[in-house]
Amino acid sequence: LHLAQKGYNVVLLEGQRVGFGASGRNGGQVGHGHNIDQRSLERKQGKSDARA
Repeated sequence: LHLAQKGYNVVLLEGQRVGFGASGRNGGQVGHGHNIDQRSLERKQGKSDARA
């Protein structure tokens, strides 16, 4: 809500009702999901797939 109030476009995806799952129980951390830098990922997967 703080980001939306500052003019950012914010989307909350939830599988059930708002606050039902992780959105109601987490500390707000966001992880990128892989342990590789962008340049290495582009070399391994190609630029198009690495940016998807």
